[in-house]
Amino acid sequence: MPIPGRSGPFPGGRTARPDGSGRYAGERIWLGWPPIRGRAAHEEGIPVFSRTADSSDPEQTHSVSDPDPAVRLDGVTKVYGQGAGAVHALRGVSMEFRRGGFTAVMGPSGSGKSTFLHCAAGLDRPTTGQVRLAGQDLAALTPNELTVLRRQRIGFVFQAFNLLPSLTVEQNITLPLRLAGRRADKAWLAEIVERTGLGERVRHLPTQLSGGQQQRVAIARALVTRPEVVFADEPTGALDSTTGTEVLRLLRHVVDGMGQTVIMVTHDPVAASYADQVYFLADGAFAEVLDGPTPERVAERMTLLGRR
Repeated sequence: MPIPGRSGPFPGGRTARPDGSGRYAGERIWLGWPPIRGRAAHEEGIPVFSRTADSSDPEQTHSVSDPDPAVRLDGVTKVYGQGAGAVHALRGVSMEFRRGGFTAVMGPSGSGKSTFLHCAAGLDRPTTGQVRLAGQDLAALTPNELTVLRRQRIGFVFQAFNLLPSLTVEQNITLPLRLAGRRADKAWLAEIVERTGLGERVRHLPTQLSGGQQQRVAIARALVTRPEVVFADEPTGALDSTTGTEVLRLLRHVVDGMGQTVIMVTHDPVAASYADQVYFLADGAFAEVLDGPTPERVAERMTLLGRR
């Protein structure tokens, strides 16, 4: 079954799998703002595509799939309850997310965004269908194995930060390693702290930080285990626009500068414009994908989906 995913050359001339540095052969990196999108993307020779699923065929998606995606969903459904009162939160969702990419997932209220994130990240099990992370079928894991996988191979960034107030910045960052009984790689920890701009804050408590700084700690914590993918759930929802922009730039840099895979659920068209592409959900089903998003194009599609 065709799966939505990147087809053709990747933005920035990416035509091969990443090497050890997380970069692609011939890749051009843009770390500034605004990200290369829309008209600028065309001027740079970067292809921008917009593809919509055929409403007459809910299975129709992209014709080209990634042979080695970070995350893949095949025919995933999620039903809560039974009989006439059953709620179909996801309806046969098939998607894939390439390694080293930044994807936003959007949709109107009740479209299934939160349920998608829970199933894709192994926080909840689908009713039917399959979720694979780096080739691993999550349904084949026991609850304990799934807990270990989430701790070691998945990073989470939540809207509410979820920092422990009694721990310092450094202790919060390394908490997943302590829970796993692992020691921190000092060089990797130092790099994460530097890249997230927390070098002068490592001994501070969360109450001594701004909202943006707390979210930077959460991002650093998500990266410390070198995860296969980072899931971000409304990461700017509790921040003002200026601070939110700083966090989005950091997520963009985590992808471009560190080769990380980021999947972000958001309701904000501006936040989505920092991604390489946006997947839209509607009524629990895949609706369309937008490559090279801009705030205006994302808002337009959200308006159209809301009228369905």
